[in-house]
Amino acid sequence: MFKILFTIAIPVYNNEKTIRKTILSCINQNYSDNYEILVVDNNSNDKTNEVIQEFSNEINIVRNYDTVTMYENHNVCLGKAKGDYVLFCHADDTLKNNALSILDNKIKQRNYPYKYVIWGRSKFRDYYNNWKKGQVDLNTVLSGQFSLDPFFYGGVTPSGTCYSKNSFLELEGFINSDHKLSPSDMTTMLYLAYNGFEFEMIDRLYFNREFASTAINHSYQDMLDAVVDSMESLEKKMLENEFEVLINRGFSLRNIPVLFISTLIKMGYSKKKIFKYMVKKSIKNPKLFAKYILLTKYRHLIKLLLFK
Repeated sequence: MFKILFTIAIPVYNNEKTIRKTILSCINQNYSDNYEILVVDNNSNDKTNEVIQEFSNEINIVRNYDTVTMYENHNVCLGKAKGDYVLFCHADDTLKNNALSILDNKIKQRNYPYKYVIWGRSKFRDYYNNWKKGQVDLNTVLSGQFSLDPFFYGGVTPSGTCYSKNSFLELEGFINSDHKLSPSDMTTMLYLAYNGFEFEMIDRLYFNREFASTAINHSYQDMLDAVVDSMESLEKKMLENEFEVLINRGFSLRNIPVLFISTLIKMGYSKKKIFKYMVKKSIKNPKLFAKYILLTKYRHLIKLLLFK
């Protein structure tokens, strides 16, 4: 049996209008080695399955008996994938035809790391702003205690992101969220970082995220509630002192991680400690802090502190 380095995983639910274009972008890779395309249909009730079956000779197809949550379906992809590395491509996104070649070159350069997550630039909505807030350069492997830092500002969406499969499965895959909005996997990335994964964002564009259906047309409050749901699941997976390590690291950052701090407040974390942290920030850089509280998300954070 040939060893497969990559699986392109497409989790799908009711995407009859876009899934064909997604699959074709995965089939049309200019990559010379064997790779797998795996489509996991989350029990769609539109014509998605009919479209998928058109490609049955070129892809592997799994259909769930029941509809599960978004991240449970991603974990089905991980469990069924044959490749050592799993590149997700959501059913309303597309890969450029050199995506696997770009990833292959970088993973070889890094000597096939066992605990590793890698992604690149995307046309529309990529992770670079959060990467900068974490004070990390592109094409730099992030590891150790600093590997936590960018993910306090938000998660990397799985679509367009490549994960080392076996090490990810050892940690039981993506942390689930039962909220109707599945957040970017902020909590999963924090958990992976805490457990010794390394991360890299490269400067190459190989992905097109145009629709981002789980991330648009929703309020900040909706997204916050979704992250709270996911963060509560993370807290249950960690020992109390381990979760406290995460909190202390978040409090050490130069740029205030608004989403993370807001989540802690909603989870009932000590307002006294958070006030102390905010006051410390204001004393260290009063001009910057004044600018912060004029911005919408910071006003929202202050409101949570004062009135929740």
